[in-house]
Amino acid sequence: MTRVPLALAAVLLAAGCATPVQEPIPVYVPYAVPCDVAEPARPRMDTEHLSPTAKVDVQARAMRAEIDRREAYETQLRVALRACTAPSSVPKESFHD
Repeated sequence: MTRVPLALAAVLLAAGCATPVQEPIPVYVPYAVPCDVAEPARPRMDTEHLSPTAKVDVQARAMRAEIDRREAYETQLRVALRACTAPSSVPKESFHD
């Protein structure tokens, strides 16, 4: 009686040795890298340097110019942010076959 469980255990252990070797699977793990993109310089806004007694047409002209400058600055900031947050691609040549 005790030979049957021992034989069964021996067969199961031998079967475990006969399984084929599995190939390693690459696991991609994100890691922090420093962002080397320089922060764009903030432009001089015209409305910040207006005198409180400036005429309405001067104020309106400064506000219109500021909108264009601010939009260009925001675009530069978005480009810098995308460069720092974009996922990096790993070339296939870096893996060993």
